[in-house]
Amino acid sequence: MENRTVYHHLKDYSVQEVFNHAYVGFIFEFLSTKETEFIVEELSKVTGKSVGLTNDPRMQPTWTAPVLLREYAGKTSRYRLKLSPQDYLSVGGLVNGVLEWIKNTSKTDITTGVNVSLSFNNCFG
Repeated sequence: MENRTVYHHLKDYSVQEVFNHAYVGFIFEFLSTKETEFIVEELSKVTGKSVGLTNDPRMQPTWTAPVLLREYAGKTSRYRLKLSPQDYLSVGGLVNGVLEWIKNTSKTDITTGVNVSLSFNNCFG
């Protein structure tokens, strides 16, 4: 049997085609002294979605319902806001709104961050 390398030409995609099929999800981590009910209400306004509160880290967000995970309670509580993958072209305002809200009402430190997931829908190609 002969060993040989087979090359396949990959389709070239425009930047617009890539953006049209990209989905981006986020997890925002922050610390806050605010009441949890206030945080849920405010983040619902900022995202335009119904934020659900949980203490179960396995809870997953949906397109219309982000999940706010209260990781621990105390004088300063730690939270994770999980946003399900959204289409790339519409996520900019949502992300900016959440980041602005965190900046104005909460704290971050070296233990907090933003996790980003990137995927492409199966119609790509």
